[in-house]
Amino acid sequence: MNDVNRSFPVTIDPAIVASNPFVEDTSVTSAAPDATSENETALYITRYRLAHWKTTLLPTIPTSAYITNATITMKSSFTDGDYVAAYEVLTDWDESLTWNQYTDPTNPKGKLDDTV
Repeated sequence: MNDVNRSFPVTIDPAIVASNPFVEDTSVTSAAPDATSENETALYITRYRLAHWKTTLLPTIPTSAYITNATITMKSSFTDGDYVAAYEVLTDWDESLTWNQYTDPTNPKGKLDDTV
């Protein structure tokens, strides 16, 4: 590392990856308004299906760590001009969330902000 001919930045092999077991996710759909879909390996989104994702505890990383990249990937397979957007969730929710709870006019759970 201290070689004068070394060019920076350098990549450490293997990369340090911090996975987070403290993730909650679910999706709700108008097609099954009382159903719960918790801990799916993929979250599918359509006009009538919404996905919720959150982390309940961030991983501990060393104070000397220099984070160079963090990603969350959303992929759209829509072909008719639709898009996927991320919204802040304004009301509390957990993995038992259903479409009927989400759309409850008096006590909505997992209600999304109007702003992308």
